[in-house]
Amino acid sequence: MQNDQEKYFEIDLMRLLAAVWHKAWVIALAAVVCAAAALGITKFLITPMYQADAMLYINNNKTAGQSDTISSADITASQSLAETYIAILNSRAVLSETLTQADSEYTEGELQDMLSASVVNSTELIEVSVTSPDPEEAARLTNAMVDVSSAKMMETVNACNVQIVDYAEVPENPSSPSVTRNTAIGFLLGLLVSVAVVVLLDLTNTVIRSEK
Repeated sequence: MQNDQEKYFEIDLMRLLAAVWHKAWVIALAAVVCAAAALGITKFLITPMYQADAMLYINNNKTAGQSDTISSADITASQSLAETYIAILNSRAVLSETLTQADSEYTEGELQDMLSASVVNSTELIEVSVTSPDPEEAARLTNAMVDVSSAKMMETVNACNVQIVDYAEVPENPSSPSVTRNTAIGFLLGLLVSVAVVVLLDLTNTVIRSEK
């Protein structure tokens, strides 16, 4: 009985594979159509966004840079205060002054949504990014942000030393959406859906095919 069941499932699998192979041209066409649709939507309907990046170096020793000695305690303290520095960077005072310096018409909430700040690999470096549909605007806002926030951090945390490692440059290529990724996703989605439809139609087909 068990052998008969195993044979039955093997025959079913072969039938499904044959059905998929028989409709291979339909499956391929569906995959290409979905890939083309994803390509068109990505290029013509989705606004490209540009990300400008800058970097800050923060040390808990205010004399860092004036002395050759930076202790491990200073490094540890800087790392542990990283969230404090990022909170200052996201404060209303910094956002408001950044908008004024960059002569931008965005609101503080809109700028905060465009802003990203994170610690680089558990170091004393903080990467600051602003994403905008205008690449020049993204760079301008990012540079205004690091200028304003570095001064505000040293003012707020009296013992810290903040240096701007890299100013943002105008990004040449959009950070999103990814045309290649979206096209590939469209292709795979069309492929999987079309295969699933072919298999489902075959499984629900009640036409008698053989005496068995």
